[in-house]
Amino acid sequence: MLNNSKIPIEIKIKKYFSELYVVSLVLLLGAIFGIVCAFMGASVAERPVLFAALPVLIGLGLTFYINPKMLVAVIIFLRAAADPIFENARFGNLTGLGGMVNLAIIAIALTLVLKDPKRLPRQVWWAWLPFLCLQFIGLLHAPDAYPEARQLLAQVSTFAMFVAAFYLVDDLPSMERALRLILGSSVPVMIISIVYILNGNSYSSLNGAETVSERYAGPFPHPNILAFYTTLIIALNLYLTKRDGNYLMSWKVLLANLYMMILFVVLYSTKTRSAWIAAAVLFGIYGVLFERRYLLYLCIFPALAMLVPEFRDRIFDLTQGNVAIQYARLNSFAWRKLAWQDGLQWMEPIRYFFGYGNGGFFFYYPLFNSMGGKINFGAHNVLVQLFFDVGVFGVIAYLWLFIACFRMLRSNFRANYMLKIFSTALLFGYFIISLSDNMLGYLTYNWYFWFFIGAACALISRLQGQIITGISANGIGNPLCYKPS
Repeated sequence: MLNNSKIPIEIKIKKYFSELYVVSLVLLLGAIFGIVCAFMGASVAERPVLFAALPVLIGLGLTFYINPKMLVAVIIFLRAAADPIFENARFGNLTGLGGMVNLAIIAIALTLVLKDPKRLPRQVWWAWLPFLCLQFIGLLHAPDAYPEARQLLAQVSTFAMFVAAFYLVDDLPSMERALRLILGSSVPVMIISIVYILNGNSYSSLNGAETVSERYAGPFPHPNILAFYTTLIIALNLYLTKRDGNYLMSWKVLLANLYMMILFVVLYSTKTRSAWIAAAVLFGIYGVLFERRYLLYLCIFPALAMLVPEFRDRIFDLTQGNVAIQYARLNSFAWRKLAWQDGLQWMEPIRYFFGYGNGGFFFYYPLFNSMGGKINFGAHNVLVQLFFDVGVFGVIAYLWLFIACFRMLRSNFRANYMLKIFSTALLFGYFIISLSDNMLGYLTYNWYFWFFIGAACALISRLQGQIITGISANGIGNPLCYKPS
């Protein structure tokens, strides 16, 4: 053992100052915590969840300092179930705990790119930058800039999730771990959703919304978010079960099938028809290309579901209320078409190029709505929304995003054929759904969806040899990478 008296004075000084640095940092954090708690006193009394905001932010900062990639994995695993916390932990109209997490994801992606820029293909930049640049331009002349600034931050954080996937996925095992991470995030979401269903805590009863049928949103602010998120989980569960081409029954397959039944129950409870169609198309594609018996299931289960009154009424609701007569109740699709027609006819031709700014459709809706009313509504169609908000260039940029991602997925098509089929089907399904819903506003689902698409693109690019990696062969520093024994 080294005698303390023989330690050089320089080492003693360095040790002393390092210990002083740690103690000072702890005291500073404690002081900041106390000051913030004093200012947040009134708000915490009304919303106790705000009291957890500062410790969470400190934990995020420490995890980011230790291992940024691990922080991404933690956020992916917890973000979906913690959505109610983020919704209630807002400090004002502009930001809150959710906004801080968005900034953390952006900072992580920026750090990873600066550390190893060659790992990210140029196709990623070409795919996303046109869309994001037009969103920035639209913010400059937005009619209501504050909420749209938060929405723009959400769009950038979604891009950051897409980028982070390229740094977490190194090979097929790490890709499958990423998918299991997304799948694992759904377990608490499904538990909460089932509890809500059993207790009758529907979306209308919790929010006072008028609805024809009882719809359930689980931990999310709207049933559509739960529906699209559940559809994604169904696809990943099916892929992870069938990826090896082993169709024999095992305890893992049995567990996955039981979980699939829970997912279907939750998907049905959302009463979201577009998500039902997306799930049916997914199983139809899988049945045609891999297992034909799924085509039989696809015929039997909808026929049986039509025996359920609520399911039948939800489908037949589209056959009535299609005429816009004063005081008449339109069905959801007829209302959407009328809103699109009103908005596009109200637009000035000079606005066709750069629109009315981000959030323009929502802001000006009461002015052009032919049915009357003072309530603001979104376009429920991303192409119409972008054309109204940022003009024809925004529509082109959005279309280009999907074309570019499809080209990345299509490259080296023979490698991991099933993964490409699933990812391409989900990408196409997302685009179709965006033609009838406000998909740009569903942050939680967008994070998981685009992280999955980014992971698929990353793996396919690596299989093709397009990415020059900067990590060692054993994947040190990557929480999703297998290490050889």
